[in-house]
Amino acid sequence: MGKKGKKVAFHNAKDIGFIYVALICLIGIGLTGCLLAPADDPTPVPSVTPPGDMLVLTAPQFTHTLEENVRVPGTTIVYQNADGENIFVEIDGQPVTRRVGDVIAGSSLLVPGVHGRYNLNLTSSAFSSARLVGDVTATIFNPAPVELIGVINPPEANLVYEGINIDYRIPLGRQLPGSTVTYQGQTVNGAQLAGTAQYNILPERNSFVWTGRLTPHSIIQYDLRALSITSDQLHMVGTAKLYLYKNRLPNS
Repeated sequence: MGKKGKKVAFHNAKDIGFIYVALICLIGIGLTGCLLAPADDPTPVPSVTPPGDMLVLTAPQFTHTLEENVRVPGTTIVYQNADGENIFVEIDGQPVTRRVGDVIAGSSLLVPGVHGRYNLNLTSSAFSSARLVGDVTATIFNPAPVELIGVINPPEANLVYEGINIDYRIPLGRQLPGSTVTYQGQTVNGAQLAGTAQYNILPERNSFVWTGRLTPHSIIQYDLRALSITSDQLHMVGTAKLYLYKNRLPNS
């Protein structure tokens, strides 16, 4: 009886050991399967791109006729007078002599929250006063666009920069920079837009005008055209005007 009982106990131990090993193998296979199984990760729905921390715009056709003892808007330049090709100005309060054809470059705070850099040429002729002609680049910090519905002509501004060239390729689900307008995709009738009170379908080659407040001291007005539309992007080209205000805009 003792031997038989011992034999039975021996077989039970083997059986338990086999079962234990089998369970470990099954658990291992299960974990491997979980690790190797493809994740259920569908393509996310495009979302509106948050405004960046700055918007940079360049006006390449800035022109200003110089007046004696008057500061050139958006600069630290004050014109004094001229003697032939010699032009006498103050820059940052320092007297400077320049000649026709020279460049005056610098930077200044245009209005609160907007910084400007200018690169201007002195020009003159027998039929006109001395002028500054060149480009001004405005950097708008922390823009938070708000559409100004129904506004065709913004309030009179302290500074206006016109002829700003715009060439934006807007990916699906992204915003037209400096606006609330989002490209939502291509339809048979054109580009589907969101984030604007205007009609939300923009046919290819059609114009698109949008006005909005960028900051409490700046307004932008886009005059664009939908150059091309694909399922991936909307290509907009045209011009913009930037209106700058020393005082805070109402309701901002």
